[in-house]
Amino acid sequence: MATTQRSEGVNRFLKYFKRTLSLHEFVIQYDRALTSRREKEKRQDFISHQTKPNLKTSWQAEARASEIYTTKIFLKFQDEYVHTLDMFIDSIGQDGTLCEYRVSSFASRSRTVTFNVAENIVKCNYKKYEFLGILCAHALKVIHSMQLSDLPSSCYLKRWTKDKRLDTLVDNNGESVHVEYYPSLSLQSSELTRMALKITKKGVSSTNFMEFTKGCLARVQEEVDDFLKATPEEVTNLEGDENLSTTKVGEVTNQDLAGANIMLHDKPRKMRNGKAGRIKGVLEKGKGKKRICPMQNGKFLQAIF
Repeated sequence: MATTQRSEGVNRFLKYFKRTLSLHEFVIQYDRALTSRREKEKRQDFISHQTKPNLKTSWQAEARASEIYTTKIFLKFQDEYVHTLDMFIDSIGQDGTLCEYRVSSFASRSRTVTFNVAENIVKCNYKKYEFLGILCAHALKVIHSMQLSDLPSSCYLKRWTKDKRLDTLVDNNGESVHVEYYPSLSLQSSELTRMALKITKKGVSSTNFMEFTKGCLARVQEEVDDFLKATPEEVTNLEGDENLSTTKVGEVTNQDLAGANIMLHDKPRKMRNGKAGRIKGVLEKGKGKKRICPMQNGKFLQAIF
């Protein structure tokens, strides 16, 4: 990304902040801005993975680019490819594995494109790939004229691909570190909570089954504690241990049922007399009923409870 683009992006991000904000208000506003930015990224990722853009030609490289690029970047790539229809290509010469071409059009001046056949690298003096990270129309014209079915792998900038969350970083020692995208802690917690609720609903159906469920959960808790305390070598042994319980949460094995005397009964049904009454509103439920007291001294006494 160019310096001017980075500066414009920062200015758009910070334009909602005022100098009069206190430190507490600034932190809250900054957190909201980050949350909004993450939501936009998630929305764009969803669109890229769940939708397919329309192809304008039968060129295999265009179809391949639609599978790799995000939807937003692919549309920009597609616009550049459409511009190649108005361009002409002339061969300047060849020096070993390095080929030079002159690409021109009616609307703009000519550009020089070099293609290294041995290294499969294309470069253009228009410098759009160095500026935006996508190939310009001049480079695409050369690739199309050479009848290549796919773009060079070096032309797919990692940050513009759908799998940009799977990246390779380099540590201080120069060693590559593979970083994977994992679900957030809240999503993992929600999944475990749903599984625990399913077990709870089944465990409270009877007294015997409740005691049995408590015993199973106690064993699961012990295994989790042992797993957290184990060293990496011990974790590998635990994962490969055949005696390690692989029963899914909420699932009962025959071995567990063999030593348990469990009787399950259907829940008793409550019979209602008469027809179902009309559902009353909030105001009707809040009204108190008047009770008429017995007659005293020839008069009826009324009391409201």
